[in-house]
Amino acid sequence: MDNFDILKTLKFLPGIILGLTVHEFSHAFIAHKCGDSTSRDQGRVTLNPLKHIDPLGFVMLLFAGFGWAKPVEFNELNLRNPKTDPLKIAVAGPLSNAILAMVLSGIFAILYNFVDIPYYSLASEIFIYAIYINWDFSSSILYLYPRLTVRIFCWLILRNTLLYMRDCTNMAAIYLSAS
Repeated sequence: MDNFDILKTLKFLPGIILGLTVHEFSHAFIAHKCGDSTSRDQGRVTLNPLKHIDPLGFVMLLFAGFGWAKPVEFNELNLRNPKTDPLKIAVAGPLSNAILAMVLSGIFAILYNFVDIPYYSLASEIFIYAIYINWDFSSSILYLYPRLTVRIFCWLILRNTLLYMRDCTNMAAIYLSAS
């Protein structure tokens, strides 16, 4: 507890609350749109943070650096397409955090460049922390689908290797045709 900084925690708080709320709302909203009414019946299709924040998970997030929100429940039997809808519901949360981070980045860029807020102001720090937290929340999708991540990574390596080999071959052909 020696290095617990209450001011830094208070600066992180708006980003944490916003990120958890949007994340869980997105899961609930997509579950509702896919035909399951469980999240709506539980009152989870709302942007009210109190409906989404788990007290113990929130305290752990503040003091230990990891935590959780209340999970959004859904019944696969009620989904219109039980094969693909759970994937849509799972991806909705991290994707919404990535979009939120981009929107916050855009707002911060506009404020920083046109309203002329100082970079080291309290508002700037809160924006930067909120952007960081939401990018961090969105990266959880890489942990949810490790096979997909590995496949994408391998595909990118293979693609770039093939492109490099093609470029080397083209350069060799140009060099040989010039001589």
